[in-house]
Amino acid sequence: MDKIANVVKLFIGRYASLYHYTDIQNLESIQSSNTLISCNSVDPNLSKDRRSKPIETIYNEKTFIANDQLEIVNSMFADGITPHDFRKFLDRHVFFWLNKGDCLSMFGSYKRRIPQKKAAIIVFNAQTILSACWDSTKFCKYNSGSSPQNPSSCTYKKNFDIFLPANCLGTNRCPHVPTKVSEIKEVLVESKVMNLSDHVEKVFTESVDQIPRDWQDYYCPISNFGEV
Repeated sequence: MDKIANVVKLFIGRYASLYHYTDIQNLESIQSSNTLISCNSVDPNLSKDRRSKPIETIYNEKTFIANDQLEIVNSMFADGITPHDFRKFLDRHVFFWLNKGDCLSMFGSYKRRIPQKKAAIIVFNAQTILSACWDSTKFCKYNSGSSPQNPSSCTYKKNFDIFLPANCLGTNRCPHVPTKVSEIKEVLVESKVMNLSDHVEKVFTESVDQIPRDWQDYYCPISNFGEV
C-alpha cells in the first residue's frame, strides 16, 4: 500500500489531471451511470470488426457511441499479434491522456476525419482515480491506437507487452514500456471507472446545454481547453 501511495504521489507531482475524450452523445450515459465503461463491456459485438465509422448502441438506457478505429498496417504488429486481437484488447479499457497536447491532437484528428462530430473532454482528478483503480490500471508510453504515417521508422511493434501494469512501474526495464512517470503517455483502466462524481473536475464542451443538468457546474468552453 505504501508503494502505491508513493507512486501516486510521484504521479500527481507531475500530472494532477487525467483527460478523457468522448462523443458528446455519451455524456448522458456517463453522468447517469456515474461510470466510464469500455466498449467491450457495453457490447462485445462492438469489437467484432474494426469500426470504420462510429457505431451507436444503447447502454444504461442511454445512447452510447463507440468511436471509429484507425486502420493499422500489419507490419506495425509484433509476430503472433493480429489487428483484431489488438483492437479487442484496447476495447476492454477506458483511456485517459496525461497531456493536454495529446488530447487536443486527438480532438483535432477526429474533427478532420469527421467534421460534424461533437465531442467533450472530461477532466478527472488523477490522484483519486489512480488510488481507486490502481489494480486495474496500465500505463503506455505510446499512442497505442494510432496509425503511424511511416511504419518503417517506428521503433516498436504493437503488442500486449507495451502496456505496463501500474504495480510494475519502475521495476520493468524493457525499452518499450515506461520506466518512470515522465515516460507515460496513456493511462488505461480495464473495464470501467465507477463513482465518477468522486473524480470529475471539469467538462469541456461547445455549450453548457450539451452537458446533463447535474454536471453543468463543471462546464468549461471547449475553446478554452488549451488555456487552463
